[in-house]
Amino acid sequence: MAICRPLHALVMLVDDEAEHVALAAAELKRCPYVRGVIQASSGTEAKALLEERGQSGGELPDLIFLDLHAHGGLELLEDLREFEPVFRPSAPRVMVLSRSLAEPGRMQVLEHPFVIDYVIKPLMAYDASRVLKRTRRGRPNLRLVPPAKEKKKAS
Repeated sequence: MAICRPLHALVMLVDDEAEHVALAAAELKRCPYVRGVIQASSGTEAKALLEERGQSGGELPDLIFLDLHAHGGLELLEDLREFEPVFRPSAPRVMVLSRSLAEPGRMQVLEHPFVIDYVIKPLMAYDASRVLKRTRRGRPNLRLVPPAKEKKKAS
């Protein structure tokens, strides 16, 4: 019988718009399933952070919110393939941040194996909760429990 562990996700936010980063980071911190937010202002910076964490045995994010229009954003999406072994037992999961669902190339991006879906900016706490519930699929040993409720159960 598998033991269920709570998912208090570590999330990476990759966006070069300072206003959106501030709002999205605050919203993510309000989400009861998010325990930490790693911020990067470009795909290049995000890749460097992932490499550093991977090499040092540090924790990798459970979910990446990625603005493809941030400098190096599209390149990061392709570069994630080299990180796949480090993300084991599951592949990296990416939500693409966008200003519009009518972006050219949207369907091609959605066909990428790590992309779950698009989220329209601004990113809100309910978006993160909805996405984290969806990313749990395929990981049956994880259950979503807000940190406060988990502490009460342990008492």
